[in-house]
Amino acid sequence: MSLGVVCQLGIYFDKSFMVAWRPITSLGTSNLLYFYQETDMTATQQRILIIEDEASLRQALVTKLTAEGYLVDEASDGQEGLDKILQSPPDLILLDQLMPKMDGQTMLNKMNGSNLKKKPFVIIISNVDDHSTIDASKQQGAFDYLIKSNMTLESIVQLIKHRLPPTNLTV
Repeated sequence: MSLGVVCQLGIYFDKSFMVAWRPITSLGTSNLLYFYQETDMTATQQRILIIEDEASLRQALVTKLTAEGYLVDEASDGQEGLDKILQSPPDLILLDQLMPKMDGQTMLNKMNGSNLKKKPFVIIISNVDDHSTIDASKQQGAFDYLIKSNMTLESIVQLIKHRLPPTNLTV
């Protein structure tokens, strides 16, 4: 248990996570209360990793999914994405196919060949509209395969919510 002094709202905000606090005692006439740390609320948020080399699309997805209540991380190529997955597997991955350093199919194969205890859901987002690539991705465990020219941010969010409902955090 960690102690802190927080305003009467009972919420402490930090740059890296939000923590809920419960009052222990007040300081007489002071408006401050002593609180103890109850929980790290990021532990309950669903984690999404976006692996996309197109910066504008990646940032739009980060912004939209964060606003929807997900904890979002990003990578700009397959190798960076694989490193993040092996370090701390997310709940869901949005994966582009054509990227520098390592393409999405190779990254998916390497992820499946690793000893991950928790296998994330994978949704492919790509401009590659080739049936053999789509079939190969699904055989490797991709939940869905979206063609970028046929999708909107809202359609991606709805698909993610179907597979991975966000955890609403209220204090």
